[in-house]
Amino acid sequence: MNPNSPAPGCAEVCAHIVGSCAPGANTDMCRGECETSIAGFAACPHELDAYMRCMVQAHVECKPGEVTVDDCSTERSNLEWCQH
Repeated sequence: MNPNSPAPGCAEVCAHIVGSCAPGANTDMCRGECETSIAGFAACPHELDAYMRCMVQAHVECKPGEVTVDDCSTERSNLEWCQH
């Protein structure tokens, strides 16, 4: 992904995560939760962009009733650190 292009948004991240476990499933709930979550990180645009870029390519582990993103812990830590 080109670092000069706009970071992916919730629609792209949710399409990747939900699509990894349930291709074609509705992503509305994921997108709503994502939009609510990222609103709290408005003061950290660079860290948020890095996190979203990671999430759209992250490895997703699918288990019954549970979806786990195995990557992006460094980006998430940087984002949480920035917020505080």
